[in-house]
Amino acid sequence: MSSISLYIHIPFCRSKCNYCDFNSYDNITHLMEDYVGALHTEMEAWRKELDGRHISSVYIGGGTPTFLKNNLLQVVLDGLNTFDITSKTEITVEANPNTIDEEKLVTLKKNGVNRLSMGLQTCDEELLRVLGRTHTFDDFKKSFVLARNLGFGNINVDLIFGMPGQTLKSWENTLKKLIEYRPEHISVYSLTVEKNTPLDLMIKKRKIKPVDDGTDRQMYRLGINMLVNAGYEHYEISNFASRGKECIHNVNYWKNREYIGFGAGAHSYYKNKRFSNTADPQRYIQRITAGKSPVSYTETITKPLEMAETMFLGLRLIRGIQKTEFSKRFNINIKTFYRKQIETLKEKGLLEENETHFKLSSKGLDVANEVFVSFIP
Repeated sequence: MSSISLYIHIPFCRSKCNYCDFNSYDNITHLMEDYVGALHTEMEAWRKELDGRHISSVYIGGGTPTFLKNNLLQVVLDGLNTFDITSKTEITVEANPNTIDEEKLVTLKKNGVNRLSMGLQTCDEELLRVLGRTHTFDDFKKSFVLARNLGFGNINVDLIFGMPGQTLKSWENTLKKLIEYRPEHISVYSLTVEKNTPLDLMIKKRKIKPVDDGTDRQMYRLGINMLVNAGYEHYEISNFASRGKECIHNVNYWKNREYIGFGAGAHSYYKNKRFSNTADPQRYIQRITAGKSPVSYTETITKPLEMAETMFLGLRLIRGIQKTEFSKRFNINIKTFYRKQIETLKEKGLLEENETHFKLSSKGLDVANEVFVSFIP
C-alpha cells in the first residue's frame, strides 16, 4: 500500500500580515481550545480510514501553529502520533520568529517534529513593517540559533521578493545575510498582491509603489544565481535545498500524490476525489461537535484532469516530468498524448526534452503559468 501525506491547518495568528490572503485570523483566540478538540476528533476519524497507510510526511501550517499555547500544541501532536508515523516521516511545523520559545521547541522535538519552516520574508526592517510582520530580523536570528541549539537540523526559511519599496540591492542583502546562517532549505516567492488586502489598498491609495515585472524577474534571477553559487540545489520553481533536504511533503504535492487535510479550509486529494472543509473555524467546530462531516466541497477527478494536473504540477520541479513514470501511472505514451502541446511549447523555447524527462527551459521558468495552462483539458 502506498504512503500518504497529512496536512494540519492551524488558523490562528498573533496579527494578520498586510499581504496575507490565507485562511487565518487574529481575532479568534477564544476558539483555540474548541478548535484543537475538533481537530483531534477529525484526525481520529481519519486514523481508522488510513489504518495501514504509512505517513510519508506531515505539514502543520496556518496561520501560525506556534501561536498555539504549548498544551494545545501537545494535543495536536498527540493526535498525530496515533497514525503510522516512523522516524523516516518528515514532520514540518511552520513558525514565526516571535512565536517560538524553548518550551515550544522542546515539545516539538520530543514529539518527532524534525523540520521547521520559519517565515522571515526579508532582513530589511522597513520592508518588514510594509508587510505588516510583527518580528524583527533580530527576532529571527535568536529563534534560528535557539532551534539549532536544541537540535533542529532541518530548517526552511521563507523569503519574499518583488515587494513595494524593495530594491535589487536590498534583496541581495537579504540573501547574503540569510546564506550566512546556512538553513537547509530556502523558499523564495514573488509577492502576489491579493485583492482587498491592506497591501492592495495601500497600493491603490498610492501610499506605496509596486515593483515592475522587469525588476521582479531580475530579483528572481539574482536569487537563483546567489543560492546556486552558495551550494543550494534549485529543485523547484521557488525552492532551494542542500543535498538531500528537499521538502518531501511538497514534492508529494508536485508529483500529484494523495494527501489528507485536517482543520478549517483544509484540502484533501484521496481516491480520485478532491475535497475541502468549511473555511470558517467556528462552523468547522460546530460541524465536528455535532458529529457531521466538515467537508463543504467535493470534486471527482477524471483521468484527463489527473493527467493534466500531473503534468503542470510535475513541471514545477526543475528536473521536470519523468516520461516512464508518467507512462506507467496512466498506461499512455506522454509524447503521443500531449504531442501538440509539447511541439508548440518546444517551438516557443519554453519546454526542453532529454532522454528521461520533459522540463521547463530557463525561459519557461519565467512564464510557467503559460506552460501550465496549455495542458488543462
